[in-house]
Amino acid sequence: MAGGGRTHRLVHRPRPPVRLGPLYRDLILRDRDTTGNGTLDQRLYALQDANWNVTSLIDTSGTVQQRFNYDAYGMPEFLTSGFAASANTKDFEVLYAGYRFENATTLFHVRNRVLNVALGCWVQRDPIGYADSLNLSILPP
Repeated sequence: MAGGGRTHRLVHRPRPPVRLGPLYRDLILRDRDTTGNGTLDQRLYALQDANWNVTSLIDTSGTVQQRFNYDAYGMPEFLTSGFAASANTKDFEVLYAGYRFENATTLFHVRNRVLNVALGCWVQRDPIGYADSLNLSILPP
């Protein structure tokens, strides 16, 4: 972080006062410092589907900057705006189901656990154990 400034900022839609369902929040936008001078100079809006998967990123003019596709277990495929294969050129980390993706390990960080989508399983058991079910692999509400 140059000059002590932030390198990025994520903005989510506020939670409703009454919990109506899962603990997911819609990601609205990300501001990022692309030059290293401490100024957040890039704003991208995340477009999500009904499962909270980020499907594309648009800039302030509404132009698609990057698209995302997922396999059945959530492994992302990074695409250009024209649907050609690409790398994660925008370094976006909130992807499948609104989980944070780590490019180096291809793991998703989900609250208190890590999801390995290549294996299709959690890396560790649920930290609360057998609270609601004998299934140690489910994600608590």
